[in-house]
Amino acid sequence: MDGSKVFDKIEKFCSGDLFIVAAAAVVFIGWVTGLWVIFLCLLALLCTAPLFFTSSNRSLLVFFMQFTFIISHNSHDLASYWWLLLLLIPLFGGLIFQGVRFRKEYRWDILRPSKFKGQHFFLLLLMIPFALGGIVRGHEKPLVIFLAFLIIFMVGAAYTYYMVSNYGREDKAEMPSFVLKNLVAVGIIISLQMIVYYLKLGSVEAIVDAIAKKRHALGWGGPNNIGTIYTLAIPATLYFCTKDWNRTPLFVVAAIAEYALLVSTGSRGSILVVTVAMPAMLLYIMAVTPHKRAYGFSLCAVIFAAMVGIVLTADKIIPALADRFAMGLDSNGRMDFEYPAAWEAFRNHPIFGVGWDYMMGERVKDGYTPLWFHSTILQVGAVMGVVGLLFHGVWTFQRYRSFFLNRKDTRVQFLFVSTLLFEGYCMVDTGFFSPSFFAMMIIIQFAVEVTLEEDEGLALPRRLFEPKGDD
Repeated sequence: MDGSKVFDKIEKFCSGDLFIVAAAAVVFIGWVTGLWVIFLCLLALLCTAPLFFTSSNRSLLVFFMQFTFIISHNSHDLASYWWLLLLLIPLFGGLIFQGVRFRKEYRWDILRPSKFKGQHFFLLLLMIPFALGGIVRGHEKPLVIFLAFLIIFMVGAAYTYYMVSNYGREDKAEMPSFVLKNLVAVGIIISLQMIVYYLKLGSVEAIVDAIAKKRHALGWGGPNNIGTIYTLAIPATLYFCTKDWNRTPLFVVAAIAEYALLVSTGSRGSILVVTVAMPAMLLYIMAVTPHKRAYGFSLCAVIFAAMVGIVLTADKIIPALADRFAMGLDSNGRMDFEYPAAWEAFRNHPIFGVGWDYMMGERVKDGYTPLWFHSTILQVGAVMGVVGLLFHGVWTFQRYRSFFLNRKDTRVQFLFVSTLLFEGYCMVDTGFFSPSFFAMMIIIQFAVEVTLEEDEGLALPRRLFEPKGDD
């Protein structure tokens, strides 16, 4: 077989569904066996190798969307695994090699001021408040400030690379579908993990106790982290009910099952935002799906089965959840510490904030976890001050502007819902600036922005670059 044909087949595989499934299988097996370090290295190899053979770099997006969920170790006790950061070397080495080999195919011209996309441009400018955060207060841990800036710099550099390397590709229009499929895979991974977790408890009583006390521990995260992921995954799963194929019932079942597992976590904020959005999503799908009968029958059957399950387990599960939901809008300590601490930090340093090293590790007692204020807007204001709020506000406007410009695309509509639910929940919890979740959100934004036409979503008005006529 001709070498070029072999590379074409590799590229097709790495951009397709089977590659996503293969990566998800590696993640789940690594997690369930406890051999997550070995399988994380295998995942990195799987996702990096294509960079040396093909012009597509989608495989690396799979890595950054899925790798977090392979960690079966306590996420607050990972200091001894710092050496795993060395996996970034081959990852970025592959991107550099690919960039040199296929440089003539890249669209570096989209970085001109007249063509720069708005979300991309202001994502790069977000480095400014990151760099200035806490500069007046004086840094307790300068290395932490440097690392925070390095992370946002790497995110911006990676985003730039992906824009220039994908904007001219003919298959860029499939990027929203590719990201949606990865979100579905992530939803399936954590759902299987939840099921395994419950099975390992060994008895119904132990499961009920875990639900009542919100003791879910998957290694990479607890109930609120699980809830954060479901805000992204459930809308993506429901999107595939709108496609013209005969698999609609599978995705109806998957989405409702994910919602049931979400409820079992007791993560009130994520349950609230998803519950509010669920009826609207289900009705919208009924209006647009080409398989209305299959969708309607499947939905009714799943809801009926769920009601039967609730009746049969009402004496155990409902009391377990009752205490969680009885808390209602109780702040669970936020009003006692995090929110007042955020206001105090902002009041004392309103311009540039207190920086990412402020009281670092004191709340979690692990030495390296930032002080999370359990609200995106409070986090930005406290850590980066008014400067951060201004830059973040403009960047947020540009992000949602890209969704609006692509609003006729059903895939973008569901990515918008995922982003909206994610950000809605992050207004009352951590998550937005958590590196892995932040990366997933940025990848969603990339999938939307890379499909914009050249004259859409520009950072600066085009009239600034048009030649003026003679008077």
